[in-house]
Amino acid sequence: MAAKSERQYPSLTNCQITLQSSGTASQKSPIRLPPACLGALEQYSSLPTPYDFALESQILASAKEREQSQMLTAATTPASLQETLVVKMKSITNADESICVSLLESNSYDLKSSVEAYFASS
Repeated sequence: MAAKSERQYPSLTNCQITLQSSGTASQKSPIRLPPACLGALEQYSSLPTPYDFALESQILASAKEREQSQMLTAATTPASLQETLVVKMKSITNADESICVSLLESNSYDLKSSVEAYFASS
């Protein structure tokens, strides 16, 4: 007798299986799960909530803040400092660069005042 791994099914060599939806699906009765499956489903109905990645989000946010503060301390000329403040304000407000520049100019490049002015006008 041949082992299972050596069995051959010559009539199935060229067999193809095609899955199709039936056009009369609404006429068939709904699928009913066995009671054992339903019992298992009820047993696990209190699944834990999905992981929200809050810790990872905080770490990424603090890394971004650190990077932006390093940009501020690395600015050596007034022009580079102003450019860095524009980038930081854009990241805080998600506003257009032209809006950030005009608010920073009107607030003497004070980031806090400019951000407050942006949100007060929104």
